[in-house]
Amino acid sequence: LLVEGPNDELFFSKFCINHGYDVHVKVKKPSSVTPGNPDNKQGVLQLLQVYIKLLAPNSVEKLGVIVDADYLTTGGGVQTTLNQIHDKIREHGYTSEAKQSSDSSYYFEKDDKSTRLNIWIMPNNLNEGYLEHWITENIEDNEKNYFQKVSDFIDNFDEKKTGQIQITKAKIQVWLACQKKPSQDMRCIIQNNYLDESKPQYLNFTNWLNTTFN
Repeated sequence: LLVEGPNDELFFSKFCINHGYDVHVKVKKPSSVTPGNPDNKQGVLQLLQVYIKLLAPNSVEKLGVIVDADYLTTGGGVQTTLNQIHDKIREHGYTSEAKQSSDSSYYFEKDDKSTRLNIWIMPNNLNEGYLEHWITENIEDNEKNYFQKVSDFIDNFDEKKTGQIQITKAKIQVWLACQKKPSQDMRCIIQNNYLDESKPQYLNFTNWLNTTFN
């Protein structure tokens, strides 16, 4: 499972363990595989060029990619991200455009139907944003009230230095820092059951993991 950066690697590793995927799924950020590789979407795209060649029944049997949609204003967006991924794998036998699954995720199927690459574009394969937006949509109701207070405080703080594009990341970090046991470690979101596993987006994502790795 290829992800963008350190927070993503920690969060999704814990997520997979929590859902029983730890035996089968190795979560890797770019620099964990190739030291010096940038831990961002471009780093994942570079890594994908290596792993797509290994995707075969007797090598890397299953491969999933989680990247952020980011924002159109910064050269991102869902369709741009899909195009960037396709550019990296097309020459390896994935000439067809991405197809969309019932859980809203995307996949690229090899021309000979032997393998497929499953993609989740955070937050929901539709909107601009990143992992932290997905988290805010899935916070369980009791904790949601507390998060909203943190969010309102940041929105009304006149001297904040964080740009609007990054503001949700700041809100998640401040919310975690204001818990009984302050933390900046994204794993505590899973450890402390801050997410509601019955919410539609949570179910869609776990369905994607099941489809990808089971």
